[in-house]
Order: sequence, then C-alpha cells, then structure tokens
Amino acid sequence: MSKKTIGSIVSAIVLFAGVAAGTSAQAQTPVRVANFPNSFVLPMYHALDKGYFKENGLDVDILSYQTGPAVVSAVVSGGADIAWSASIPPIQARANGVPVQLFLTAAQERVPDHATLWLVGTGKAQVKSVADLKGKTVMINANGGGCELALREHLAGAGLKWEDIKRIVVPFPEMQAALELGKADVGCAIEPFYHAILANKAIAAYTVASGIFTKTPEPTLSNGFFAREDWLKAHQGTAIKFEQAYTRARKELEANRDLQIKLATKVLGITESLARDVDLIGWRQDSYVTTGAVAPIIEAMRQHGQIKTAVSAASVVNTLDHKQK
Repeated sequence: MSKKTIGSIVSAIVLFAGVAAGTSAQAQTPVRVANFPNSFVLPMYHALDKGYFKENGLDVDILSYQTGPAVVSAVVSGGADIAWSASIPPIQARANGVPVQLFLTAAQERVPDHATLWLVGTGKAQVKSVADLKGKTVMINANGGGCELALREHLAGAGLKWEDIKRIVVPFPEMQAALELGKADVGCAIEPFYHAILANKAIAAYTVASGIFTKTPEPTLSNGFFAREDWLKAHQGTAIKFEQAYTRARKELEANRDLQIKLATKVLGITESLARDVDLIGWRQDSYVTTGAVAPIIEAMRQHGQIKTAVSAASVVNTLDHKQK
C-alpha cells in the first residue's frame, strides 16, 4: 500500500472522527434547571458529577435562586426548563392559571416518621409549643410557600389564627443569623439549615413542630421537579431522561452514606460533622408524582385561603409517557 493511500485512509478516519464527535456534541440536549440551595437536590448534583445526564444525552445547567416563587417565575418566563421547589408554589401557580405541572418526586413527608421542614425556636423566646406562638415573630422563606402552609396548619391545630403571629420573610440560608441576632423568635427551616440552627449553641434552639401537617399516614409530596405543561408535552423524552439520571444518582446516594456526606460538604458548604447529623436527601416512597400525594396539599391550601380557585390534583400532575425513550 502506497504512502499516499495510507495518508488518504488516515485523513478519512480523522475526518470521520471529527464528524462523529460533532454529531455527539449536537446530540446533547440543553436543559436549564432552577433550584435553590438545600439537601434534597443532592442527587441532581451527583448525576451531574458522574456524567449520568451526559450519558442520557442531556447538557444540564443548574441555575440558583432564593425561593420557590422565584423558580416558578424562571420556568414561566422561559428562563429555565425545569425547576425544583416545595410542592406549594407550582400548585399555587396552577391554581392561578399558570400551566405548570409536577413530574418528579424529590422528597415526601409521612409525619411523624418523615418530615421535611421544622419550626425551630430560640431558647430566649421560650416557645415550647405551637400554642406559645401568639404574639411571636416567625420567619418563613417566602410568602405562599411550604413554610406558610405548615405554619397555617400548625396554628389552626393549636386554635390560633394567622393574624396571631408576626411574620417576616427571610431566605433559608439567613435564618440562623436572624435567630442568633434576635430578629425572630422562631424560624421555619429545611435541611441542612435546620440542623445547623440546632447545632448553634448561641441560639439554644429546640424544635417546636415538625412537618407540613401534624400527621400524614399516607405520603404527601413535600418537594419535587416541575415544568411548564407545554414544555413537558413537547419534551417528554427529555423529562424522562432527566428523571432516569436523577433516580440512578439517588439510588447510589441512598446506598452510600459517606458519599452523601462528601457531596453535601462540597455542594452545600457545610461541615462534615453537621452533614453526619442531617437526613441529607429525604425520604420518598414514589419516584413519580401521584395525585394521591398532591391532593391533601391542595385541600389544605384551599382551606387556608392560599388558593382561591378550584384546581384538581390531576391537572397539577404529569406522570409522563414512560413508553418514550
């Protein structure tokens, strides 16, 4: 074989490799995911680190926000394709005519076994129970979110009204400092902020109440991923691939506590000792969002006036067509 022939073959191989690489790069579907710092999204970061999204043909870009309503706005405006939040903001958006749907469970609650948020008070405030909240200043991370619903539920159970307490809005990462400085008596916290507050000796914190509801024998959706209904309809395959990569990563984290702790210190910036005290990724019975897990939340929101118009659980949930690949 002549040198000229060999050179032609090599050139063809290089050209083919370049075309194949270009095709592979083009095959990566960009997906922008909005969320805010918390432990429940750790499987998403693990999937990103391990390349599971890439293996599924997705180029995932994680966008950080401060609250659930903010990530809803990002999805609605087209600034993000998918978002993570507590279940309440997307349900509220749907009730207000914004066509978003939940499609993937991140964590569920089944109180008293599994809670995902807590009301935590300072030693100085001496709030020993929800009944002691009257006249106290309570922090929530956003108006209309999961903390508001939890607070309304627990207040009603103690015979108190929404107007019986003073409320201020403080992002989760800033609640510990606010409690230490005496700007509030009680905060509504999620992980890892809840255990960080408990570990702060200057606050002398203790748990006033746990969970969105006082008791939930059946799992309810605490938080998860959602998107616009039209986006899910047009990108069923993309949503399913995202779900598959997330679930794969979650299973690995569930089986490896040390890996959870290592990832939490990296992503959340917390100490290893704190990470060891935290239920880092939460609990879930169902990976898909079910109407049964959403219906009690919708009813509670209706009872407490967080939604004014009727909305069905079926309209809020998208189970995806898992026959698609």
